[in-house]
Amino acid sequence: MKILLFISVLFLLSLTVSAQRFPDRFYVSNPLFNFTANVETGSTSLLNSISGWGEFGAYRIQRDAEHAWYQKLGAFVEFFRTGDYESFSFLSSIEFIANPDNDIRFKPRSIFWEEGFLYSRKADSFFWQIGYFHRCKHDIDNYLYGKERALIFGSLQSKIIFPFDFLNESDNALFAVRTELYTILQDNRFPISWMSHSYNWKQLIGSLGINFNFTKAISEKHWHYYLNSYSMINLFGKEEGFTNRFNGLQRANFNGGLSTGISLRGKAEIRLGLTYEYLSDTGINPYPESAYLISIGISVLDFNSIK
Repeated sequence: MKILLFISVLFLLSLTVSAQRFPDRFYVSNPLFNFTANVETGSTSLLNSISGWGEFGAYRIQRDAEHAWYQKLGAFVEFFRTGDYESFSFLSSIEFIANPDNDIRFKPRSIFWEEGFLYSRKADSFFWQIGYFHRCKHDIDNYLYGKERALIFGSLQSKIIFPFDFLNESDNALFAVRTELYTILQDNRFPISWMSHSYNWKQLIGSLGINFNFTKAISEKHWHYYLNSYSMINLFGKEEGFTNRFNGLQRANFNGGLSTGISLRGKAEIRLGLTYEYLSDTGINPYPESAYLISIGISVLDFNSIK
C-alpha cells in the first residue's frame, strides 16, 4: 500500500502542472511534531517554541529568463501549547527570485511573501490544522522593463497530516492534504492592457494540494536521504468578484515539484539537493508565463518541527 502511494504521488508530480507559488510549498510545518516541547496534560505554555528554515540555490540545467537564483526563509512562533495535543502559531515565509540581467548576473526581480495564523490539533493517528494566510508578490528593480505585476491574495487554509512508517523506518514519512478557500484577490498588471490577457488570480476560487515527504537514514548517526514533493490543483471561476467567482468553473490549473538529496543531521539539519518544478504561471511578468525549473540548493531546517 505504501509503495503504491509513493508511485501514485510520483506519477502526479510528473504531469505538466501549475498554479501559484507558495514559499513553503515543499515543507510541512507543525509545532506538535516536536514532542520535546510538550507540556503537562491540562497545562498551557505561552510562547512555547520557535522554529525555522532557510534555503539558497541556483537555477541550472533548465530555467527561463527570469530565474537564475533564489532564496527562501520561513519561521513560526508558537504562541501557546496545551499538553501534547493543541497549538496556536504565527507563521511567515518569503521567496526571493533573481534573474541574470546585470553585469554580475544577479538582478533582484521578485519577492513572494506569506504570513498567517495557524491552529494545530493532534488526533489519534494524524494532525489537523486550520488558519488564515495573507500572501503577496511584488516586483523589485523593474523600472528597466516597463512592466509590473502585483499579486495580493488571502485564504482560509485547512490541512490534515498523516505521519507513518516508511521503508522499514519509524515515523519518517508523512502525507498531507491541504485546502485553500480564497477571500482577498488582486492581480494588478502594468501595462493595463495585460489585464484582459488570459485568466487572472482575481478569479481564483480554491485549491487542493498534497505533500508526500520522507527521510531515510543512510548511516547509523548523521547522514540521511530525503525526498519532499508537492502537487496542487487550483480552480478558477469564469468571473471576478467575491461571489461571482462561484457562478461557473473556467479552468483548473495544477502545479507540482520534487526535491531530493542528502542531509546531515545533528541538532538541526543541512540539506544539499536537486529540485524539479513546473509552473504555468510564474507570477513574475504581467501575463501567465510557464516555466520548467531545475535548481541546485542548500537548505537548513529544524527537522523536529518542519518536515
